[in-house]
Amino acid sequence: MHEESRLSQMILGAMPDGVFSVDRSFCITSFNRAAERITGYSREEVMGKPCREVFRSNLCGETCPLKESMKTGEPNTGFEMETRRKDGMELNVSVSTSVLLDSDCNFLGGVEVFRDISSPWEVSGDLRRRFTFMGMVSRSPAMMARFDALPSVAKSDRHGVIRGRPGTGRRLLAAAIHDLSPRRGRPFIHVRCGEAPPALIEEELFGSRIEGGDGRPRVRPGRIRLADGGTLLLEDAGSLPVSLQKRLALFLEEKTVRPGGMKRKVPVDVRLIASEPADAASLGREGRTSPELGAGLSGFAVDLPSLQERNEDVPLLVDHFIEGLNQRTGRRVRGATREAFRLLCDYGYPGEIRELRSIVEHAYVVCRGNWIATGDLPGFLLHEAPDSPSLGNGLKGGASRGADRRESLLEALRRHGGRVPLAAKDLGVHRTTVWRWMKRYKIG
Repeated sequence: MHEESRLSQMILGAMPDGVFSVDRSFCITSFNRAAERITGYSREEVMGKPCREVFRSNLCGETCPLKESMKTGEPNTGFEMETRRKDGMELNVSVSTSVLLDSDCNFLGGVEVFRDISSPWEVSGDLRRRFTFMGMVSRSPAMMARFDALPSVAKSDRHGVIRGRPGTGRRLLAAAIHDLSPRRGRPFIHVRCGEAPPALIEEELFGSRIEGGDGRPRVRPGRIRLADGGTLLLEDAGSLPVSLQKRLALFLEEKTVRPGGMKRKVPVDVRLIASEPADAASLGREGRTSPELGAGLSGFAVDLPSLQERNEDVPLLVDHFIEGLNQRTGRRVRGATREAFRLLCDYGYPGEIRELRSIVEHAYVVCRGNWIATGDLPGFLLHEAPDSPSLGNGLKGGASRGADRRESLLEALRRHGGRVPLAAKDLGVHRTTVWRWMKRYKIG
């Protein structure tokens, strides 16, 4: 019995979640190491005290899930509540409770398991690695679904299109498809179609005839030939003239190119991926991309969500950018303060991930300590964050004013009986964002 008790204590001590038990009078009888870390209280400080004096939760009283479990004998899961650490800092925790019985099924009290969900920005290295895929960082369900599909897309070797707002990572996704495909090890070439006149782009893609120093004609290979055996990414392919799009479609069909000024066609094996803005018309419609090229690129289509649609990724991305800067500079900036993160998470990011990276780099350069503070952030962020665009699709019309956001939040909470996870899903934001809004607008 003594050995079993010792083993049980070791298991509880190793758990990453906080665990405590209470007797029939709701006085604490055990408190594991994770509970000490999350709450700031030592085991010695809480043993024998009523749990409500330690946690001071908004659910303490008649709505207490632990009390409900001890009353009914049934477990409760998925509850979220507000509490405070010993130092007074607010916490949001996810709670599961159940009744505590001895080996003879005699009622002893209750047990509660809780997890801190108030600080998604405190990212561990293990968590960052868990949500990193081929250089892309995300914990968003929408992005995770795309990560799951990428190996199949890569192995198919079909031509296709990636859609997303500029700055959402279209190039990074195309590179991941290339690196996962049998073409890895061969060239991956990126061409920005909108940055040069059409005539120069045509030469850049297909090559041209030039006169050598000895007077003999020679061929300057274009990007398509340079990508032979690999992958060619055409950014904003819909901006090309229709005649050039049709020539690209013919290349996809024949797998040959004819440099300008030359008669002979050269066989080339290239996988073509086009990237389009998120608001671009569908391929083959409304004149953006010719029907011929649209048909050639119909092998797959990936739509990248905006950063507003995956706001829960902001903490991971900030940590990812800081870690990269630390490796390049030798500094050891640990992260951002809570106040700085609130501003970073509430901003709308019209420039998407690219803008977030630029903001972090600015703050990193300005920061003189181990933590990025609000004063290190760009001034426009400090002034515009409160009125930035709404983070959720569920906030009607993309409303940015507090009254509209508060009303939409209240409607979502009413629809789902006050359950924060369901309201967050309805609004298209992370649940911690809902908690922040509830505190800001004094709801609950």
